Amino acid sequence: MVQRSGRKRITTVEHLDDDLDVAKICKALRKILACNGSVNVTKEGESVIHLQGDKRDAVKKFLVDMEIYDAKDDRIMVHGGTGGA
Repeated sequence: MVQRSGRKRITTVEHLDDDLDVAKICKALRKILACNGSVNVTKEGESVIHLQGDKRDAVKKFLVDMEIYDAKDDRIMVHGGTGGA
């Protein structure tokens, strides 16, 4: 989660497995969370999802519910403090 100007926040989902369809995951997250989002590719060629708002807990729940990652998977890390807004 990154705070932009003022109270605006962006949730970033990165380091997803290469065999996943990141565009479909982004589309599903946008629909479920009722927010805007996009998929960007880094210089290293990794796909990164950016979602508007502080959606950290909801994204983690989505990844576990859709069985993309196991609930006990140590690869799911939620960074950042409690945001507010």
